[in-house]
Amino acid sequence: MLSASTGHGLGEPWNKIGSMTPLNRSVLEQILAGALRTQHRLYAAGMSGTPACPLCGCDREDLLHVFKCPETEHLRTRKPADPLFDLTWQQTGIVQNDPRIDEEIMKLALTKDESIAAILQPLAERVDVWTDGASEDNAVERFRRAGVGVFFGHAHRLNVSAILPGIYQTNQLAELFAIVLALKVSGVPLWLRTDSEWVVGIWATILINGGTQNTSFEHDDLWVELWELYQRQPNARDGLPWIIVTKIKGHATQDDICSGIISALDAEGNRHADKFATDGAKKHSVPGHIRRRYAKIVRHTLWWQTEAILTILERNAKLKEAGLWNASHPASIFLMSLTLHSQNCHNRMVRFRKSFQVSAGDSQELEQHMWCTMMQISSCLRLTGHTSMFCTMLSSSISITFDGL
Repeated sequence: MLSASTGHGLGEPWNKIGSMTPLNRSVLEQILAGALRTQHRLYAAGMSGTPACPLCGCDREDLLHVFKCPETEHLRTRKPADPLFDLTWQQTGIVQNDPRIDEEIMKLALTKDESIAAILQPLAERVDVWTDGASEDNAVERFRRAGVGVFFGHAHRLNVSAILPGIYQTNQLAELFAIVLALKVSGVPLWLRTDSEWVVGIWATILINGGTQNTSFEHDDLWVELWELYQRQPNARDGLPWIIVTKIKGHATQDDICSGIISALDAEGNRHADKFATDGAKKHSVPGHIRRRYAKIVRHTLWWQTEAILTILERNAKLKEAGLWNASHPASIFLMSLTLHSQNCHNRMVRFRKSFQVSAGDSQELEQHMWCTMMQISSCLRLTGHTSMFCTMLSSSISITFDGL
């Protein structure tokens, strides 16, 4: 028998069953799929003589009753039901998402890059610029929001702190978009500093290959846009390409500056770009009440699923003690599924005999061979300890009863 104390902390119910063992995982999969073999289902399939609950005697043991049976009530907490937690949630632990969450995702699809490309100034001096990308709420993908930061200098008119447009909200994409944005709004040759090794590495590969046509990268549409912008720019006055991208250390400390890993200027520029990117991500963060609602749904669902696993394990243990376990055991269900209705079996044999011109004697021999196979299966069940099984198999010519297998 299972015993567990009830509690009010999220971690406690998980501690009741320990880690997610293969047994617990398989039980949870059956629950989520609504595939539990209740007495009502066995009765409807002709595999049980009654739909009543074998534990409490309730007239009908369906999925809803399994998780409300008084015999396993001590494993469950009496938490108030949520209006959104409908019967599907009560029977399978699956709850529909709050539609407000989907609305937030749709808002992302409507966001666009509204930056205006600046007029090129080929004779201008090269300008240092620091770019960065940031994302928040990374633990929940649908809540993750990213922002971009472009820092030209203190109080510079071209400094950018903006959201990352589109439904794909990742830190890497924000890093790349920040560089594209800096190139579009500046109009002058740039020396770009970024702390993204991913961006620098792929950009170097594109330059070596002479373009993006023979390469395939994540977010390749934005890489193509960056390459096209790069191709449209003339060489700078210093004879170098219009943009030069350099990797610098992110979130540098004073020790990094003192050891020469990064210059004080780059450390300060990266710090400001990071702040701009973080502020940009916050500009379209998911409202707090929606996040709290989602957290409540997750918390209650985890709680329910944990206690549902405990309930099924307790139910199975009680059925084993009462000698009724095999009525819902997969092995017995497999055997019961081989049971054929007498008329159906007879009709199949008749059609088989007519279609393939088999004599009545051969047909009867084939039918008897089928039942012998089923008897061998029942013997295997007996050897493996599956007792207290009652299975009646009928055909048009023979009737065999397996009692107490």
